[in-house]
Amino acid sequence: MLQTEAESKMTFKGIDLMKFVCIFFVICIHTDPFLNFNTDIAFILKNILSRVAVPFYFMAAGFFFTRKIISINDEKLNKKYFIKYITKVLIVYLLWSLIFLPYDMYHLLKESSNTLTVIGLYIKDLIFNCSHWHLWFLPALILAIAILYYFLKKKKILTLLVISIVLYFIGLFGDSYYGIIKGTVFYPIMNTYLSIFNFTRNGLFFGIVFVTLGAYISQNHKAMPKAKNIILIIIGYGLLAAEAFILRENNIPRLYSYNMFITLIPLAYYIFVFFLNINLKISDGFAKRLRGYSMGAYCSHAVFLILIVELFKVLQFQLNNSLYFLLVTGLSLVLVYALKYSRLKILRKLVL
Repeated sequence: MLQTEAESKMTFKGIDLMKFVCIFFVICIHTDPFLNFNTDIAFILKNILSRVAVPFYFMAAGFFFTRKIISINDEKLNKKYFIKYITKVLIVYLLWSLIFLPYDMYHLLKESSNTLTVIGLYIKDLIFNCSHWHLWFLPALILAIAILYYFLKKKKILTLLVISIVLYFIGLFGDSYYGIIKGTVFYPIMNTYLSIFNFTRNGLFFGIVFVTLGAYISQNHKAMPKAKNIILIIIGYGLLAAEAFILRENNIPRLYSYNMFITLIPLAYYIFVFFLNINLKISDGFAKRLRGYSMGAYCSHAVFLILIVELFKVLQFQLNNSLYFLLVTGLSLVLVYALKYSRLKILRKLVL
């Protein structure tokens, strides 16, 4: 399926805008800004409204990767682009892992005095999970894009979509639905898996379904009436809210946090389609600047999650969640700006 000249010149300012908004959603998840005021509102913001952020990033990656592969339409050049893409993400992952290495090693050494054991554990996590906890997105993206590339070559996107949905449903039981399998034959199987890979919120069980959805939209994009799209988003959020509150009110144990919901797949789809079709009256230059902040802020914000807490401890100041959110967000955006326009190439590589 080749792109027309008009399609190849299309801009996607709505996607750029939403990727920027997702920065705030991600930081909301990690700082819980309304927790000091109302636990229900905090729950809605953190576990319902903001949960579309990472799926949106995956979908955007799958969408643009597939568009590029289609536009190149040459097996050798496609392979070259794929390697370049994976290498770029890998470099970002390794550079940020290096930045967080002293902090991560310090905490690992507090748990074990055996240096070789700690180094082995760190390397295992670096390869199979992630180095620092929030960087999981990058190895997940590498794996998901690699799988997508294979299926694109075979021209079997629909097959991958079905497989990825099945994998996602399996992954639910290593995340938000973890408690449901307790006492069943699947519980020890899942625990064995988790002893190695720590979570199912990764490229195989989580990322691939959204990357594939983005690829599918790239190949089968059809405009949807805006009113219908908005209604479907509202319904999607309503279903997600119902699912999240049912899990919470029934005290179903989750693993770590609420990352994976059944209703998140259709909701993410309709949100992506909405921002794909929206016609924003902003300049190409402004859209490009927005685009450059999303992944840089995602990677860098954890620096300030750590530093701000430690600084307030030293100063013996009270840090509430709302202030925490504002400080982390503001400082992350300032840091990304500095990195983007740094004269040092190695610093510019820290942002995708």
